[in-house]
Amino acid sequence: MRKQCTVLLMSFPLIACTSMRAVNTAEPAEQLQKDVRVGDTIEVTQAGGVPQLLKVTALDGGLITGTDAQGRSVQVAPTKLSALEVREVSAAKTTGAVLGTAGVLLLAFGAILVAAIVHAL
Repeated sequence: MRKQCTVLLMSFPLIACTSMRAVNTAEPAEQLQKDVRVGDTIEVTQAGGVPQLLKVTALDGGLITGTDAQGRSVQVAPTKLSALEVREVSAAKTTGAVLGTAGVLLLAFGAILVAAIVHAL
């Protein structure tokens, strides 16, 4: 049980290690293919619509194809979107979160150990 809690505590900060980067939907298709790659997770918002997360499966000229949360294939033209953002992982944030969590766990373990030794005396 303790091991499972430790794994959970160590992985929880990793959720916060991603950020969304806005992409200019008016840029040429060549530039867009540099900003968005197959395998990326993107958030697209069509004009007047609700944001939708997609996992990019193909980039074909002026179209982005991806799968939504239900596994359906969705095809969008970036020029028809009001917003396009790409999810990115930050190595610095990830490293800081892991080291910070490890430090807190070590301090907590040290405090418990000291308390146990003092109590035993």
